[in-house]
Amino acid sequence: MHDSLLHLGHLHIPVFSAFAVVGLIAALFLSQRTARLAGLLPEAMWDAGVVAAISVFVISRVLLVAFNFKSFLAYPVLILTLPSVTFTGLFGAGVVTAIFLRYRGIAYARFLDAAAPCLALLWAILSLGGFATGSKGLPTTLPWGIEDALLGRIHPVEVYTAIAAFALCGVLIAALMTAQARGESAGKTAATGLFLFGAIVFFLTFLTQPTEASQILLLDPIQWLGLAAIGLGTVMALTHLDHAPSAPQQESSSHAI
Repeated sequence: MHDSLLHLGHLHIPVFSAFAVVGLIAALFLSQRTARLAGLLPEAMWDAGVVAAISVFVISRVLLVAFNFKSFLAYPVLILTLPSVTFTGLFGAGVVTAIFLRYRGIAYARFLDAAAPCLALLWAILSLGGFATGSKGLPTTLPWGIEDALLGRIHPVEVYTAIAAFALCGVLIAALMTAQARGESAGKTAATGLFLFGAIVFFLTFLTQPTEASQILLLDPIQWLGLAAIGLGTVMALTHLDHAPSAPQQESSSHAI
């Protein structure tokens, strides 16, 4: 397990960051296929994906610098190379992306449908990146466990997650194809993705090392996130965010970034 892919002087490329870049590129290319299935123009989906990715990076970096300003003044390069993606950064990026979708006239439900398989693919690749930098699984006697210096043989939870996420990606692509063939309302694929994501996160977290917060909250914070995703996915499935058939939007490509 290694933290750095490349380390030459001040140049430091973390392994996880390399996986993140590969995952982002793969997700963007997959979005060109899923956009058509969801009834969106591929270039509109690409632009939205780029806006989301840039927003996550910029907002997370700004928050990192803001909360560590004194350290940033003393060690700017070191601070900027630290991992910085947080739930706050993701939420902020979500707001920016929602504004962009509104500006471009892209239906939220269709965008979420097209994005669901792409996010599952990104999640799978990020999980492999997490495994490459060290696993956080609980001890196990199973033959496929990996060796840990302190705990002995442990569950490769990140590998389990990657396998589940790759499978989820396939399931969601199949769901999009089925929705397109049947002319079903938009939003169902995204709802399915949220529900299954929540279930995967909830159950696999039982195989990870517990955090201090889990003793206070009864469950790990990630498991509460999983339950929230299950609940939101259920609500989305019941309410149908967009009742219109999944027909392609007539949007001019001149707006492409």
